[in-house]
Amino acid sequence: MIACWFHKKVIARCLDTSEALPDSTQRHVQNCPACRHFLDLERALVRRLAADAERHSQSPSPFLHARIMASLDRTSQIAEPERRFLNPIWATALVIVGLGLFSIPFLRNSKNPAHPNRIAASSNLLAATQQLASNSPKTTARNLLEWSKALDQPLETEIKSVVSDAKTAMNLLAQNFLLEK
Repeated sequence: MIACWFHKKVIARCLDTSEALPDSTQRHVQNCPACRHFLDLERALVRRLAADAERHSQSPSPFLHARIMASLDRTSQIAEPERRFLNPIWATALVIVGLGLFSIPFLRNSKNPAHPNRIAASSNLLAATQQLASNSPKTTARNLLEWSKALDQPLETEIKSVVSDAKTAMNLLAQNFLLEK
């Protein structure tokens, strides 16, 4: 029954924590022979475990107390430094500077919408497309190779840009976070 399952969980928890059984569980145990048997078994188990624990307990090393106290003294000396008043100001300034640096590329692009690399890449793509449309069905392997290169150039330009940006970011991170010898 579900009530028995619930009360068995309560019995196990109360015996493990040495708490008294709630009134509702005590009333249930009085009326349910299965739960009463479970309570008796659990009490016997707890008694045996407690008796075995006392036999197997060992006294700690005499130096352990001194080591723990010394460790506590060291951690209290290295306590967290006092919080300064300027920390929130520095955090706010850092956020403002970061947003400013992040917005620089967008401001540059709004002043000069046609970037020279983009113009060259789009003209190469346009030329390759026009060649493909205007040529006769006789296409040679050389023409296909030229078209492939022309079509791949915007991707290669973008990949070079990403690699350059990644290298710059890694160098900046290395300068700011790695220890100098």
